[in-house]
Amino acid sequence: MVVRSVDSTNALARRALDAASTELLGAPRAFVAWGQTAGRGRRGRTWSSAPGGGVYASVLAPLTAPGSLELLPLLAPVVLCESLRAAGVAGCGLKWPNDLMVAGGKLGGVLIEAVSAAGGPRAAVVGFGVNYEAPSRRGLSGPAIGLAGLLRPPPSLAAVALRLLAPLVERLAALEDEAVGGLVAAYRTLSVHRAGDRLACRTATETLEGEFAGFDERGLLRLAVGPGERLLSAAEIVERA
Repeated sequence: MVVRSVDSTNALARRALDAASTELLGAPRAFVAWGQTAGRGRRGRTWSSAPGGGVYASVLAPLTAPGSLELLPLLAPVVLCESLRAAGVAGCGLKWPNDLMVAGGKLGGVLIEAVSAAGGPRAAVVGFGVNYEAPSRRGLSGPAIGLAGLLRPPPSLAAVALRLLAPLVERLAALEDEAVGGLVAAYRTLSVHRAGDRLACRTATETLEGEFAGFDERGLLRLAVGPGERLLSAAEIVERA
């Protein structure tokens, strides 16, 4: 489903699932908009994006295998980053846990939400936004960049959406075949963080400062804090100190 503008593609995917119940859970379904009036990010952040400013999409994916949900914070950013590189966005990398970066500027981000039933998570909404035009600085925590300034000639919004969604939908359709080890290895390769980088990591209860020490075998971030080390989950927010 493609619309010009919507409140949030994640919210649209959830409404479609509620309306159609289990009929939408046979295979991944994509919802795409060129603008959002109430885009959503982590920690309840919201923003608006005028039509034409970017590609905003959500894929409603069934969770049919145990542990599938835990793979998504690795798989979605990796697939999107690899797709952008293949499209000619040189140097696209991942700022943990979910930001797409180019030369220190944010190009896009990922938001994953579980849709639960009585027996546990039954589906996930994998949402992402990729800037086409560089957004204004208002309300941003850091520099941002858009595809129109990176690719010549700039591709159409439809071409960008197809280039990003096709491999993501394909991988989500075969999610049970994914191995966490391969995803962690790919994430490490694409990470913009290097050993010894100083990071400030905000959790729901505290801010930790330390040195980046890599990722463990599950994809958790290793942060050297004083004489010890803390493992942070993909739900945490990381900023450069």
